[in-house]
Amino acid sequence: MSAVTATTHHQQTKESSNVWPACTGSLSPMKLRVGVAYHGTPITPRTVLEAMGARDYCVSYFRPDDVEWIDANARSWFADNGVFSFWMAALKSGGEVVMTREYLDGYYEFVRRWAHEGSGALKWAVIPDPIGTGTQELDALLREWPADLADYGAPVYHLDEPIDRALMLLERYGRLCVGATGEYRVILSPAFCERMDELFNAIAAAFPVIPPIHFFRGLQLLKPEHPWPITTADSTDRARNHNRLKCLGDRYLWAVKQTADRWDHMAARRSFEWPPTHQHEMFGAAA
Repeated sequence: MSAVTATTHHQQTKESSNVWPACTGSLSPMKLRVGVAYHGTPITPRTVLEAMGARDYCVSYFRPDDVEWIDANARSWFADNGVFSFWMAALKSGGEVVMTREYLDGYYEFVRRWAHEGSGALKWAVIPDPIGTGTQELDALLREWPADLADYGAPVYHLDEPIDRALMLLERYGRLCVGATGEYRVILSPAFCERMDELFNAIAAAFPVIPPIHFFRGLQLLKPEHPWPITTADSTDRARNHNRLKCLGDRYLWAVKQTADRWDHMAARRSFEWPPTHQHEMFGAAA
């Protein structure tokens, strides 16, 4: 697809792409009342990615293999700093888990390139949040985020951090990425569910409308039985599991597209009401 064609494509799909736009901290959450499922990449082989087509994607700086195709063809995408993959790779190799200056600067340049020179499909980017660091180091990285990318940066809150920190980040940025960490790292465990209730009770008490919330590796939280008012979530579900559909033969790529569509449709039907009308039975939202 040529640059001209790509630009036209994104102009045509802009209105149907209800994702976090490049914006300032004064973002009105009322503009984002349709949820979005982001499909993690890379997705190989390329024929699978092409079959999935123009939808919403996550591109990790750690593995940006598909970024050129995605920027030219996606409905929208966001840039992830790759911290989790960086951390996992370091653990597996037995190396020290240290996010280097070179890695950080490379990520900033990566976001800058696609934000300023891309098709316009890049909508936001995750501000670096090295795993295992304290809040002082995380705050330093928030301050370090390049000024020319201010409209794109989204901060990260880890569930094992004080909830007051989540409220502070929302007040400052108007949007928030959330990751399951510490004793809450197992998504949908009793501890996780109780913590999510606590988090959204606090957010609902502090803001008249729930601001945009993204959950890392959390597509399953978009299912209708899970009531938390998450705006967007991502997962590498299709990247990791599409091979399971090869047993369908000629219908393989069709099935890949259908399963991706299922996640997209669930996201689009999300409710952003809190507390929910139908409280979840096991752990109970706030009364």
